[in-house]
Amino acid sequence: MSIPRKKSTATPGATTTATPAPNQLNKQASSTTGIYQQSVLLRSRLARIPDFAPFLAFSQSGPRASLDVVSQLWQTFSFGVPLCALFNLLGNSKIVDIGAPDTGQLQNLSMHDRKRAVAKFIMAIGTLRDNSHPDDAFSTLSITEVVNLQDTNGFVKLVACLLHLLDRLPEHVWSTELEQSLAEISTPYDNTPSKEVRTPQAVERGNIIRELIETERKYVQDLEAMLVCIPQSLV
Repeated sequence: MSIPRKKSTATPGATTTATPAPNQLNKQASSTTGIYQQSVLLRSRLARIPDFAPFLAFSQSGPRASLDVVSQLWQTFSFGVPLCALFNLLGNSKIVDIGAPDTGQLQNLSMHDRKRAVAKFIMAIGTLRDNSHPDDAFSTLSITEVVNLQDTNGFVKLVACLLHLLDRLPEHVWSTELEQSLAEISTPYDNTPSKEVRTPQAVERGNIIRELIETERKYVQDLEAMLVCIPQSLV
């Protein structure tokens, strides 16, 4: 008499689903990681570099004056020349030849000249990534990502790249006298204890506002992470 064998519960061709590892979507939202907050941080640091002052003034002039900080920086960097001028501050050994920077002529640059300047910047950054500083901070950029004002993913990468580039600038390019004239982004609520007596209604209203802000911040952070991760997974 043979002992009956148990039926296998495994389905032919089925694969075991592994528990997903923690990723960017599991990270807690921060008030400093969003594209807006990073743009404000970048602008405040650029404001401390006297040689970059003309380009910073250009970003807040003309049709850009009424735009938010993200759009101001994005449009300014899309001209390419400000990027090269910023890279040139690293020193004589890493010069990108762009001629004499003239912010008055930026608006009149043709798309060909813009792309040419952006290409020079990308190639120069490539030398840092491949030779002197082999790390992930200098993300691989394309000309389209910088020039195309519709590609948020490209601008996120560009801001991260520029913040890392600023960390490598020599001390003499920074002003020790100029104070930051651009206010840092502040949260609409304060987490520090207050001596003021608050009514239960005021406490509840503050908690609701805090929850709304944190939820929206996490939502935006997840969208930005998806913009970076999804294209990479499709490659």
